[in-house]
Amino acid sequence: MKKWEQSLVSGAFGLVIGVVLLAWAFQAVEPIELNVYTHKNIIGEEILDRVETGFGVFFILPLVGGILLIGVGIAEMGATWDIRKLEKQIEGLEPKDVTKPEVKGKLFCRYCGKENKPDAIYCEGCGKNL
Repeated sequence: MKKWEQSLVSGAFGLVIGVVLLAWAFQAVEPIELNVYTHKNIIGEEILDRVETGFGVFFILPLVGGILLIGVGIAEMGATWDIRKLEKQIEGLEPKDVTKPEVKGKLFCRYCGKENKPDAIYCEGCGKNL
């Protein structure tokens, strides 16, 4: 399996696990604990003080983890797709000839000005690439 295929599979795996975590988080929303606090006033009527809902750790952690994994999975798959497109463009290119053409006459270094042999690749004076 090629590197880009592995990356694509891991991105898809992260996406699937993220969706599963989100489904689990929203399934856990059903049994939300709802606490209603009231008190009685002087004439005996119940008055609402406050209402508290309990989102437990079994809702928050899968929710955040699912969102993060979905984002990372999508980003990894998108980056892999872009890399694969670039690889296809590179595959069609021909390699350039990197041999140095034969030069007749004197060859001077553009950095230090020293005269070198016509077929030299590096300067005899400063050592830089000619």
